[in-house]
Amino acid sequence: GIRDVAVTGVQTCALPIYAFIAEEKHGIEQCKSLMKMSEKCYGGLLTMLLGTIIHDSQKHIIMLRFIRKQLK
Repeated sequence: GIRDVAVTGVQTCALPIYAFIAEEKHGIEQCKSLMKMSEKCYGGLLTMLLGTIIHDSQKHIIMLRFIRKQLK
């Protein structure tokens, strides 16, 4: 992998993945909070949409962890 001379032994291309995973986790928590507040809005449509967003973010985390593992 690509290595940064200033950060000995750490692959620079793998570093941002941690940030992406953290952002996805943060987004999941925000969506869960919104789901609780929106249960009766728009006949449950907003809740269903937020559930889909959460599911997609969970899949993104799985893919990002896989990529991170492959870059080690």
